[in-house]
Amino acid sequence: MSSPRALCWHGSTHGPGVDEEPELRLVVASSNFGGGVGVVAAGGAEGAARVDELASFLADPNGDGAVADSPRLGLVQEMTRLVEPPVDYPATVRQRIGPEAESFYIVCNSTERYPWREKWGRRWDVEGIRHMEEGMATFGTGGASLSAPWLDHGERPVAVDARGLALDLPIVRFADGEDDRDGWLGERVPWAGDSRVVSFRPSFYQGNRDTDPRAATAHHVIATDGAEDVELVVINVHLGTLRNENRGEARASADDGVTRIVRERTPEAALLRRMHTRVLGSFIARVYRELALPVVIAGDFNAAPDAWELACLLEEAMLVPTFETTSCWRCGRPVSRPQPPKRYWTDPENRSLLSEAPDEVSRLTGRDPVPISATEHCGNEGCEAPLFTHKTNFRLIDNVLYTNPAMAGSLGLRFVLALADPPNDEGRTRGLLLRTSYSDHLPIFATFEGRRV
Repeated sequence: MSSPRALCWHGSTHGPGVDEEPELRLVVASSNFGGGVGVVAAGGAEGAARVDELASFLADPNGDGAVADSPRLGLVQEMTRLVEPPVDYPATVRQRIGPEAESFYIVCNSTERYPWREKWGRRWDVEGIRHMEEGMATFGTGGASLSAPWLDHGERPVAVDARGLALDLPIVRFADGEDDRDGWLGERVPWAGDSRVVSFRPSFYQGNRDTDPRAATAHHVIATDGAEDVELVVINVHLGTLRNENRGEARASADDGVTRIVRERTPEAALLRRMHTRVLGSFIARVYRELALPVVIAGDFNAAPDAWELACLLEEAMLVPTFETTSCWRCGRPVSRPQPPKRYWTDPENRSLLSEAPDEVSRLTGRDPVPISATEHCGNEGCEAPLFTHKTNFRLIDNVLYTNPAMAGSLGLRFVLALADPPNDEGRTRGLLLRTSYSDHLPIFATFEGRRV
């Protein structure tokens, strides 16, 4: 059996004419808000500061104002909105980004619709939240407008409002030992050089992580810099994960003051995400066929780009990942494994803090920082860029995928997008950012050059 990487098609990201003078630059930023856990728990001025931190990242991802005149898209997963007491975080973020910003928000889960204690117990008992929501939010600013990809719905997905479409992703239940008997569906999953049959059946949300409602939102974007326009479809996504992927905790170094979560893919989790990527792949195929537009799909995939479930999506939808585990997004060179542990600093009471500078943790918490180590970084001379996006399991699970520009002609697309290239030493055209503390995920961004074909 071929490896997941062998199952994934990777063409050149530069096709004929892509190196010509670009007409427009577009920035796509993505961040998992972590359900707003740190924000809600902090409350008051500290909570507001964390929301401001998210808005500042979405408005200026690389933090130096270099993209102030470029159209920008911000995609947020696990976006929180409080109903009682009322705090509209999506609206607050939109206002902080700028008065001209457009936004789209859908609810995936709420205390009112799904009052499961396993999900919301801490909110009710500790934080005093009675009614809250988690969902997906997309923002457009600087000349990036949002609309639904199709307004004549017919047999197509139903629009929540005119700024986007909601795409529901499957929920399934997997058989455990004693349940694994006749009457279950089964599908063969490539696994450990062979394959394994996974038994499952369609299900519904049962208040636990394994059946957490997952969704994607899709938006037709017209990006303009005042002189040129580029059109595309952007998809904000959050794929599923299962509890059996967490295999305990460990230390990467004997000097670590806290443990890191040991996370390993399982056949069941891989199949769940494969079901999700089939929905996305089918939708992207219709975008190519009916709208003739390139696609950018970004968010929390809960898997690395070389995992089977994502490799299939890359192949089927002719997509290219911005971030990979085998090459460095900052220096552009191949990355060898393993690397010696690199020391970071965190706070044992707030693991959403991760910094290369212990003084930064002390400044934000008023407490002594503790060390935590990771081997998931670039080891090339002069470069130690992080190659992970989750701050506690150190896996690369967030990404920005985009239509391979070399395929624009064969797909008959009206526009082409390519990563702004090459990255410089600061990674200003793309990045995984350590300078945030509002979530247990690192936010990510990528800059594209677009033109009409």
